[in-house]
Amino acid sequence: MHLCTTREGIILSHAFATANQHDASVVLEFFPSLKKWKIEFALGDASYDSENVRNMAEENGIFFISPINPRNSEERKDSYGRVMPSFLKTELGKWMFRFRNTIEQTFNQ
Repeated sequence: MHLCTTREGIILSHAFATANQHDASVVLEFFPSLKKWKIEFALGDASYDSENVRNMAEENGIFFISPINPRNSEERKDSYGRVMPSFLKTELGKWMFRFRNTIEQTFNQ
């Protein structure tokens, strides 16, 4: 199960997928459905790190933040790949990912 929630934990969108379906392909369903909520940015873990996800988010006016997936075979050379790791080292970036972990832990219990 994949969830898109507010910072308060209110579910805005969800998707169910089989274990053999890649997370990045599932999240593509979320962004179009978030237009009605006027979402400006979203957080995701490294499993959602893909060019398709970043493009879909941008097309829907959403600034998507995720760490680089270490399993990606090639190092990204675009500006997103250079800028995001720096952002995640800032206090705001750290806070945002601590918060994402809190939501994820809530649903894993």
